[in-house]
Order: sequence, then C-alpha cells, then structure tokens
Amino acid sequence: MSVALLSEFEVKCSDNNVYRVNPVFAFIEPGQYINVDIIRDVGKPKIDKMVFVTAKATADDLMPKAVFKPGVNKPSLVLPLIVTAV
Repeated sequence: MSVALLSEFEVKCSDNNVYRVNPVFAFIEPGQYINVDIIRDVGKPKIDKMVFVTAKATADDLMPKAVFKPGVNKPSLVLPLIVTAV
C-alpha cells in the first residue's frame, strides 16, 4: 500500500433501514477500483441518496472510520437513488 498517495472513503445513505452498503469505509490507492455493494430491502418506492465522502490518508491512519468525524466537511459525491413501483 502506498500510504503517501492513499485516500479513504465513507459511504452514507439517507435510509439505513432500507439500504445495506459494503464496505462502508475503505482505503483506496490511486488508480485502484473497489466494488461497493448496495442492496435495497423491500420497501415503498421513494427517492433516496448515497453520499460518498473522501479524505486523504496519512501514515498514521490505520482505520478509515477514524478519519470521518462528525462536523468535519470533506469532499463528497452524491448518488441519487430513485425507486419506482413496477
């Protein structure tokens, strides 16, 4: 792992009772791809969102979750999740 170039991410969801995400936290190297499993349980059709929050890692970061403290703004990407009745 190239710690100098390492990044971390966290996945947040607007409804944790309906969605399951794995992994929620992870380290990722530049150019690396990580699969994120998003599973939706049965529920009423509605609009939700996933938020992917990123941060730079340091040599001292052993667990990605420790970097993501409440109240600290980090770069993020919002993915709308739109479910309709079939």
